[in-house]
Amino acid sequence: MQSNIDEIADRINNTEQERIKLADFVKPHIKKLTVPFEKFSGTVAATDGGLLAKSFHGSDVVVTKAVSVVMDYLDGKLNSTNYFPELHTPPQTYFSQKGLDYSEVDCSKSILRIKHEIRNARNTISKFAPDYMLLDGSIVPQQADKPKPESVLLDDYKSLVELYSELYNTANNYGTQLVGIVEDSRANRFVNSHLPALPKDLESIARQTQDTHLLYYLLEKGEKTSGFTYAENPSKHPILQDFSSELGAWPMVFYLRTAEYDRPLRIEYLNPAKSGETEQNVAKMAYFLASFNKEYGIPAPIIEADLRAALDSKELDFICNKISDKLTHKGAMLELRRNKRPFK
Repeated sequence: MQSNIDEIADRINNTEQERIKLADFVKPHIKKLTVPFEKFSGTVAATDGGLLAKSFHGSDVVVTKAVSVVMDYLDGKLNSTNYFPELHTPPQTYFSQKGLDYSEVDCSKSILRIKHEIRNARNTISKFAPDYMLLDGSIVPQQADKPKPESVLLDDYKSLVELYSELYNTANNYGTQLVGIVEDSRANRFVNSHLPALPKDLESIARQTQDTHLLYYLLEKGEKTSGFTYAENPSKHPILQDFSSELGAWPMVFYLRTAEYDRPLRIEYLNPAKSGETEQNVAKMAYFLASFNKEYGIPAPIIEADLRAALDSKELDFICNKISDKLTHKGAMLELRRNKRPFK
């Protein structure tokens, strides 16, 4: 085993040396912008969701919860905090007997969770009209959330796209800047589209490198990339093509390093006017709210929303047991065999 571990460590070290070489080559060609560290004043909301699920023979039970935190800052100090819905609001339970295969079960759960988050974000904007609304993740549905054309989940996906469109329009109407904070991005659009022509010996490592991995070696704390469109051609993007041509062109992206020992954040934002001032304001807000920890550069409202949306697995067990106790015919809620093997 030790020799195998040594071999893997050597491969990682060699690959990282190649990435550092790539970073050194492209550094003179990459425009880096310094974000000023300024005390923030304004209202920032953040939304996150939690989900627990259990599959049975012929059914699935899903428990989900979405929470928004609304933080008001004055001269860099937290002035007040509100929650929507109120704290200790119980989660919602869903029971599905759609007969989904295993790949569709994951997609179904994801769509359900995201619907709750997006609906809660939309309603939070309507109630509080914050200056910023932060989503924990992308401001665009992901390809993994889009079912196949023949799937029974297609209508669920279409209603999800409608919710996103409503969120975009609500944010625009209330003057709220919508921002997505992507914690662990695996995107590579920056690497694929914003690097200079590479020598042959660097092309292979570039193809294996994600944006944040390369930018870890390029950006210092307080530095960002220039903004760029979410997709080169929204009308041909597998997700943005499902939106109207106007809305599909709104999402923009940049990367910002907010902490000395953490990777750069992928930050997505709506920018209908394609304004450089909007990008700069989003960057200053995110930098101030995420720079309190050297090793974890996530904005404080996102962290608070994540903590409030967390669910305890005991809640799921309690709900499943209560449902089962009331059933006369238990065929739909028989435990899966892999979860009740008598011999382990």
